[in-house]
Amino acid sequence: MIDKVIFEITKRTVSAKELECCVVGDRVVERPLDADRSTAPSLSDDEIKAIAKLARQAEKHFGRPQDVEWAVTVGVDGRNTVHLLQSRPETVWSNKPRQVSHGVHTGVEGVVSNLLKPVKVKQ
Repeated sequence: MIDKVIFEITKRTVSAKELECCVVGDRVVERPLDADRSTAPSLSDDEIKAIAKLARQAEKHFGRPQDVEWAVTVGVDGRNTVHLLQSRPETVWSNKPRQVSHGVHTGVEGVVSNLLKPVKVKQ
C-alpha cells in the first residue's frame, strides 16, 4: 500500500512466483523463475511510487477515483519506465457510502495529521 498524499510505501506483500511471461519473437512464452527471483518483489520502490503518481494524476484529471492499468518497459538505456495504459472510473469502492470513524481526518486535516505523525516505513 502507498500513501496517496506523501507517496510513501506503508505496506508491502511479496508473493512467491513460479512463472514469468516473456515476449520471444512474436509469441508470449512462460518460463520458470529461479528461486531468488521467485521471492523478490516484482516492482521497485521507484516504480511503485511512479504508478501511484500516475494514478493520482488520472484522478485529478477526471475528478474522481480511477481504476488504472499500467505497464513497465525497459528502454534501450536499461532504465525502466512506467506507462499509463488505460484509466476508467473506479466503480466499486467509490460508490459505497462513505463511513468516517472517530479519529479519521479528511482533506487538509488529513494532510496535517500525516505531517504531524509521519508514516513509519520498514527498511
